[in-house]
Amino acid sequence: MIAGIRSMVQLASAPAWKGYIIAHPGYTDEHVMEYVRENTVTIWKPVGTCAMAAADASKGEGVVDNRLRVKGAQGLRVGDASVFPRMPAGHPTAPVYMIAERASDLIREDWLTGYRGLEAVRVFCDTTLRQRWTRSYGVHALSLLGELMSQELGS
Repeated sequence: MIAGIRSMVQLASAPAWKGYIIAHPGYTDEHVMEYVRENTVTIWKPVGTCAMAAADASKGEGVVDNRLRVKGAQGLRVGDASVFPRMPAGHPTAPVYMIAERASDLIREDWLTGYRGLEAVRVFCDTTLRQRWTRSYGVHALSLLGELMSQELGS
């Protein structure tokens, strides 16, 4: 971190920036680390907290399998950005939609093939991921599940 900030200070000190950037007082490494501690924040779109393991991964890797089921738990799936192994290159909205749609397809498939266990999409919302769009995708998948179950039970 210190080396990166020092590089940025050196870049900002170039003659091309004269008049645009106010000179800094020449911080010590301790000042830089204090700045980093006080000003480092998440990117507000954390991913990978329940990452999916690769198909050939060992049993200890990953939290969910390729059907978005939480390993070691019954009737629990994760259907949001927390299953991504790493942050997508662009904004995560479209990939989150895809995961939620895939989760609803998997739940529907299991339901229609005879699986009658309680199945739900768990939307991971840690303290930094309380955005309404993430929760609404999970709610969408759950509403699809509810429709399927009521159709099946009603017939």
